[in-house]
Amino acid sequence: LQVHREAFGDFMRFADLFRAIKNRWDQYEWPDYEDPEVKRGGVDPRIAECLRKVMLRRLRKDHLAELPEKVRQHVPVEIAPAVRRLCDEALASLAARGISLADAVAAAELGKFGGHEFHELSRAREQLARALIPAALEMVEPYEDAGEPVVGWSDHVAPVEAFRGRRGWAVIAGGMSASEKTAVEDAFQRGELVGVACSIKAAGTAITLTRAANEIFVDRSYVPGENDQAEDRCC
Repeated sequence: LQVHREAFGDFMRFADLFRAIKNRWDQYEWPDYEDPEVKRGGVDPRIAECLRKVMLRRLRKDHLAELPEKVRQHVPVEIAPAVRRLCDEALASLAARGISLADAVAAAELGKFGGHEFHELSRAREQLARALIPAALEMVEPYEDAGEPVVGWSDHVAPVEAFRGRRGWAVIAGGMSASEKTAVEDAFQRGELVGVACSIKAAGTAITLTRAANEIFVDRSYVPGENDQAEDRCC
């Protein structure tokens, strides 16, 4: 319907209003809007004016007052020295090429980062995700004991597969058909499962898991939007 053009005119104006900047790969990078420095700058009032042309804005909190605010908790986990060494080596390899971790993540988010450096970083992330599996399994035990439904998430295969065959659990992973995913979704919503372990890419959209109010992210995708979508499966 081209409502984005009616609202903002063109992409350059949109990027300007939302304070995007070009990075070293000549791609637009968006600020962290939760950052205190960014918040201090406030939201450009022209954004609301643009959106009012095309949008009737309804906030979830205005219509579901009983829905509590999200609470996020970061849980520190000890990892083996070998895995820590692998992560340090990946960062050192990036630094030797003049690439910071923030630059690497931004490039990966845009699909613009490849080669040896990205392979090393990906390998370190995959091993780090594996190293967190015991902690994830331990974290779900109180939910299981209490019969409290919970959803687990990972951007990697191993943490999801660690729950396959666990009593009261099912998984939604890559390679499953839509009907297979729906069968797990329905079983969870009916109360037949205590937990579902999900791939962020395979289950991050078009899945309803609102029976759960608790989620555990073993690791997260490079793409913030994918994490937000996955998180909202329970909302």
